[in-house]
Amino acid sequence: MINDASLVMIPSGYKDGTLYSAKPTNGDGDFTFSRGSNLAATRVNSEGLIEKGRENLFFASDTSDSTAGRAIRGSSTTIKGVSGFLYSDDAGNPNINKSIAGYSTGFATFSIYVDTTNANTIQLNFAIDGSAINGTQAKFNATTKTWSNLIENTSYVSSGSTQLSFEDLGDNVFRLSIGANFTPSGSTYLPVVYFGTGNTNVAIGGGQVERSLVATDYIETTTTTAQAGILEDMPRLDYSGGASCPSLLLEPQRTNAITYSEDIATSLPSQVGTTVTANDTISPDGTQNAGLLAFSGSNAYRLRGQTVAAATTYTMSVFVKNNDFTSGEVLRFNMSDGVIGGLTAEINVFAKTATYSGAGGAYTNVSGKVEDYGNGWFRVSITGTSVNGGGGWYEVATTGLTRSCYIWGLSLEIGSYPTSYIPTYGGSSVTRSKDVCDGAGDADLYNDSQGVLFTEVSFARDRGQSSPFKLERISLSDGTSNNRILISNTTTANQIQAFIRNSSGTIFNETITITDITANNKIAVRYESGNYALYINGTQEATGTSSSVPSGLNELMYDGPTGNYEFEGKVKQTIYFPTALTNDELAALTTL
Repeated sequence: MINDASLVMIPSGYKDGTLYSAKPTNGDGDFTFSRGSNLAATRVNSEGLIEKGRENLFFASDTSDSTAGRAIRGSSTTIKGVSGFLYSDDAGNPNINKSIAGYSTGFATFSIYVDTTNANTIQLNFAIDGSAINGTQAKFNATTKTWSNLIENTSYVSSGSTQLSFEDLGDNVFRLSIGANFTPSGSTYLPVVYFGTGNTNVAIGGGQVERSLVATDYIETTTTTAQAGILEDMPRLDYSGGASCPSLLLEPQRTNAITYSEDIATSLPSQVGTTVTANDTISPDGTQNAGLLAFSGSNAYRLRGQTVAAATTYTMSVFVKNNDFTSGEVLRFNMSDGVIGGLTAEINVFAKTATYSGAGGAYTNVSGKVEDYGNGWFRVSITGTSVNGGGGWYEVATTGLTRSCYIWGLSLEIGSYPTSYIPTYGGSSVTRSKDVCDGAGDADLYNDSQGVLFTEVSFARDRGQSSPFKLERISLSDGTSNNRILISNTTTANQIQAFIRNSSGTIFNETITITDITANNKIAVRYESGNYALYINGTQEATGTSSSVPSGLNELMYDGPTGNYEFEGKVKQTIYFPTALTNDELAALTTL
C-alpha cells in the first residue's frame, strides 16, 4: 500500500533546518524545520539517554591558538587520536593558556588531554577575565592518580563548587577536567595548563570549555567554536518510553525557571537536615552529574524562594532515583504560594509512584504523571492552576526520615503539561523556543480530485489539561484557509476533528470522541467526490457524500495553513496517498 503514496514522512533522516521525507527522496517532500537560536532543546536518544545540545567554546582545540607562557610550542602530535602539540619549558613555570569568549555566570568545565610521560604533575587553573587566580586551581599527580592543592578564589567561584575528575586512557595519557560555579559578571574564560619546570616534549591537546557540571564527549574545533548533539534547528527524533522507533517531537516554547537544574545545592540553597554529594552517580543524560540528597531527622528539606502568580498554570518536574528509601516512605515535592498551601506530589521513591494534591485549595485542576527513564530513574511531574499569588517556595522534603535518593533535572514551567527537559547552568532561567515543522511538498505531490491524508500521532495534552486551551492541527492546504484538509483536536476533551473545505464552503466536518488523545492514534481522512470518510484506529467513524472537493493543494504542515495552530506532541508517521483508498485499505492502514 505504501508504494501508492506520493509522500511518506517516517522520522529518520534530518539535518539542521530540515526533516527529510522517506518518499520522495529528491527533496520535494522535505519539511522545513526551525526552533530558535540556543541549545536548550533535548530529546531521548536511541540509547534511552537524554541528549542535549553541547558547544565547545575552546576554538583551535588542538591548542595551536593558545598562548605558550614561558613555554615553547613544538611539533604537532596526536594524543589517543586527539590533535595536540608538544610543549617544552622555556624559562620556568611553563604553561599554556587561552582567553575564550562566551563567558556566562554559572557552571562551566574545562577539560584537556595530557600525556604525562614527561610531566608527572599537571596543574589546571580555570579562571575568568585575564588572570589565572580569578577562579579555581588544583594539581594532578599521574603516579598516584590523585588531585591535590585545591585553591578556590571565592571572589570568582562559589565556595566548594569545584569539581575535579580524570579519565585514565592508558599509556600515561589522561583527560583532566576542572569545573566550578563562576559567580561574578565577566567577559572571558581563562583555562591554563602548567606542566612543570624542566619538562620537555609534553603532549597537550583536545581542549574543551563547556557549560556543564562535568566534561562531556570531546568536540573538536578549528577556527571557531563547534557544537554537537541537539542543535538549534535540528528536528528531534525522540525514543522516550523505551520506543524502538522514534517519533518526531514537536513542543511549544517553554521556560525552565529553576536555575542550576542539575546542581541541587545551588538550585535549592536553603536547607534543614540535608547534605548533598555533587556528581555522585550517572544521570539520565549518561554522565556522572547527578547529586545524592540525604535527609536526616524530622522535617528535613531543601528549598528556594519562588514567587507564584495568581490564576497561572504551573508544571513542576524532577528526576528521582532511589538510594535507600524503603517501601511506603515518601519524598515530598512541593511548591507553595506562601499563604494557603502547595502544589504537592507525594513520591513513593521505592515504588516509583506518586499522588498529587493542591493542598488547602491553593491549586485547582491538579494532575500528574510518572515516567520511567531506565537505570532506576523516573521523572515525576505535577500540574496545577494557582488560586492566589505571592511569595512562596519550591522544595523537596521528607517528614521524620533519615534516607537518601538521587535528584536531577529540576524544572518549573508555566504550562499545562511537562515538556522535555530544559537544562540550566547559570543564574537565570532558560527558554526553549517552539518547534515549527511545515512546508512539505508542492502541487505535483497532491491530487485535488481525490486522496488520503494519514497520520499516526499522540497529542501532548487533552482539553481537560489545557489552560488556556489551544487548537492544534495537521493541515494539507493551498496555503490559505480557502482550501484545506485538517486533522485537529477540539474544545472537547479527547476529541478528534476532520475538516475539509474549499472556497465555496465546508465539505466535510466530523468530530469523534476517542479514549485518549494523548495516546498513540492512527487517523486517516479520505476525500473524493461522493466518497468521504474518517477512520481512527481501524474503525470507520464517519462518512460523507459531498460532490465538492478542495483545490490547489500544495503544502503539508504540522500547523494550520495560516499559522498559530502548531501541532504539539509526537508524530510517528504521516503519509499522503494521491488516490482514494478503499474502506478495507483504510481499516488496515489505521489499525493499531
